[in-house]
Amino acid sequence: MTKDHLGHTFPDVRSMYLFWGLTEWVYYQRKHCGWSLKKILTTPLREMRNNALNDMKSYARHRKDKSSYECYKKVSEERKEMKGGYMVITEYQRG
Repeated sequence: MTKDHLGHTFPDVRSMYLFWGLTEWVYYQRKHCGWSLKKILTTPLREMRNNALNDMKSYARHRKDKSSYECYKKVSEERKEMKGGYMVITEYQRG
């Protein structure tokens, strides 16, 4: 039996971190870093970084070209030469 910081009992550690909405990796990574049990369970997960064009929070990281999404269309694409290479700036619009 495992107890969380509020005194709730769980049959095992897995049940506890799933109840609090954590993944196994996050729980054990935080524990390895020396966090207290209260801090491990109550600190929210951060959102994934590349979700700027995705309001539905379905993180499709494998899609590199956002124009393949149904609700976005590519408006312009500009290539800027820089020292040591170049940068491509692509503008999308809902539509």
